[in-house]
Amino acid sequence: MRIVRQGPRFVTAELGDITVTALCDGTVAVPADGLREGAHPVLGPTSLPIWAFHLQGPDGALLIDTGGGATETTTGGLYRAMMEAGLDPRAIAQVALTHPHFDHMGGLIGLARREILPGLRRIWVPVEDMALYRARIGDSPLGEMTMPLEQGDGPMRGVVAVQLPGHMAGHMGFLVEGRLMIMGDVIHVPAVQFADPQITWADDADMGLARATRLSLFERVVNEGLMIAGSHLDHPAMGWLLRRDQGYGFDPLGDNPTA
Repeated sequence: MRIVRQGPRFVTAELGDITVTALCDGTVAVPADGLREGAHPVLGPTSLPIWAFHLQGPDGALLIDTGGGATETTTGGLYRAMMEAGLDPRAIAQVALTHPHFDHMGGLIGLARREILPGLRRIWVPVEDMALYRARIGDSPLGEMTMPLEQGDGPMRGVVAVQLPGHMAGHMGFLVEGRLMIMGDVIHVPAVQFADPQITWADDADMGLARATRLSLFERVVNEGLMIAGSHLDHPAMGWLLRRDQGYGFDPLGDNPTA
């Protein structure tokens, strides 16, 4: 996998039959003490990037997460990122959500309202989090397109849903071509949580389960040599996890061909 094109708001890489483009929607402000080590706060950054992922494969285009849209003054850049990456929003037939927090689904509501996704036919939402999603979309026509997403489902050929619970009950990741794990909000602050994955996030619905999921996923990723992509990683939002001391480090994706 290697970067074939990039800019400040996007990174495009090729992986087997699928072209993956990370799209930056903007940033979201977070409390500096949002991290937790046991019951004690750990200081971190006060803003995080927000990434969505556009997958183009033989079956068409799938968008994983949609950014925050107009829910924050610092979000809503997804459409601009798609334009800069040379992507056509009209060709997106499916959206899949890792979970229905506003920084992941706010863009869906806004883009649909502005009729920027006229080709959208199906929206995949983790079944355990469906009630919250439906409460947030209200009586929008999006409801008629929505399908429950469960472990092992394949929104498109080469993409498989992987349950990664803790941040929310139904929080999902997506394994692409058996080699790239799009892991959503398994991690929020890379500079802290890669080095010490025991540290949790205050907004995790179940901090203990989120920690266990993170530790288990990191072990799997390293043991199987998978690449990772994350909603709140720094540019380029994709790369490799490496064992380092008692924790992990991150090697960002570059221009040279790799696994």
